[in-house]
Amino acid sequence: MADWQLCVYSSMGREVIDFVDGRFTVGAGDGDDVQVGSLENNCLTWIFVDGVLTLINSKVPTYIDGKVVNSYPLDIGSGHVISAGDVHFAFGELGCPWPEPPEIAEPEEEEEPEDVQEAVPEEVLKPAKIRAKDSLPLGVFAVIIAIIAMGLVFGITTVLSPDESYDPVAERIERSFQELSRLVSEDDDLQGVEVRRRMDGTVILSGFTNSEGAYDKLTNLTRQGDRDTDGYVRNDVISRESLEDTLKDTFQLFPVRFTINEQRDQRRVEIRLNGVESKEGQLVTLLDQLEPQLRSGLSPWQLAVSEDYIEQDVFIDEVLTIMGGSEVSQRFEAEFQDGSLFLKGRYASTAGQEVDAVIERVLAYAEPYTQVIPELFAERRIDWKVIAVSTGDDQFALIDSPSGVLRIRAGSRLGRGERVEEIKESGVSVKMDGYIYFIPRVALDV
Repeated sequence: MADWQLCVYSSMGREVIDFVDGRFTVGAGDGDDVQVGSLENNCLTWIFVDGVLTLINSKVPTYIDGKVVNSYPLDIGSGHVISAGDVHFAFGELGCPWPEPPEIAEPEEEEEPEDVQEAVPEEVLKPAKIRAKDSLPLGVFAVIIAIIAMGLVFGITTVLSPDESYDPVAERIERSFQELSRLVSEDDDLQGVEVRRRMDGTVILSGFTNSEGAYDKLTNLTRQGDRDTDGYVRNDVISRESLEDTLKDTFQLFPVRFTINEQRDQRRVEIRLNGVESKEGQLVTLLDQLEPQLRSGLSPWQLAVSEDYIEQDVFIDEVLTIMGGSEVSQRFEAEFQDGSLFLKGRYASTAGQEVDAVIERVLAYAEPYTQVIPELFAERRIDWKVIAVSTGDDQFALIDSPSGVLRIRAGSRLGRGERVEEIKESGVSVKMDGYIYFIPRVALDV
């Protein structure tokens, strides 16, 4: 999430978008950075750096807080409204209150140019460049004489003291920029790193490295003594390992899985979040808290986050439906604990193959969203195998038990308290200690 936002007022309503440092064109064209359908193509041009918007030019009459502007370029602070045609713009820090668009005060035709020039107060707009008005010839002559005198003084000073114009900080900044740019272009592990310079000369490293070693190499290079540039070299790069650790720490107690896809040639990271939410908006809130940490090292265009969330009740119902598809899972349960899905229940030890097949189907559905931990109990006292089943008028089953081959019928009781509940073609249900265990034929040797 960006620290600054731009508010666009148009006939379609109000829209708030992220606002970051850079040069922008505004208009209806496909190539315009801020697209507004009611304006001409490339209607406005501005630069936004460090909380100041510099208006470069405009193809239509432009107003600030309802007052006409006729001098470019102009610096504009936050909280003021820029108007062009029927569209208004304002910018401010994240969460700020937005002003209402002003009424446009059209200048009267008889107004003198000097009155129009002063329509925008100096404390609102700080002109980046002031153009001189018509002056008397004597004034022009005085200015020319002053310029010549200053040139002579500057030339003499330069000859006598050539070293006074040397700026060691600027020299170190330039050397850092060149060497860091070369390192990033030559090292494959640093392909996801971007080196850029702001208008104030600051060198900023942003993006990501795909190894901790590459991150350490870059960090050590920016810390060397001859690159002590009074804070004008800023390393915001993050490593893939630190990105993974941040995601793990944020979602460790929640049923969320994430994948990281690096597009190093585009210096872009895509994060995919899949999760189960117990209450609506819970995971979205977590993501909102996480984004500032992710944005600290990645420019807005370098990070893409997508989410796929399922409600917990819907998710567990689907898991139980999958488990209930097998007769062996009559009393299986599914519940969340500390961000993981636990499967609980009991089954006859000789039905292990069938249970494994059910768990595989649950994993295929659930693991993209959360970790699955089976905690199932195999009852080894029921260790017989069904070797034959007759389901005609005289229903019975032949089982291979520790005491030998036995013929059993529905209602039969065996020596350890087992009672045969049902015999059917797919297998035999046995009740013991108040729990029914099913032994499917398909899971046993026949």
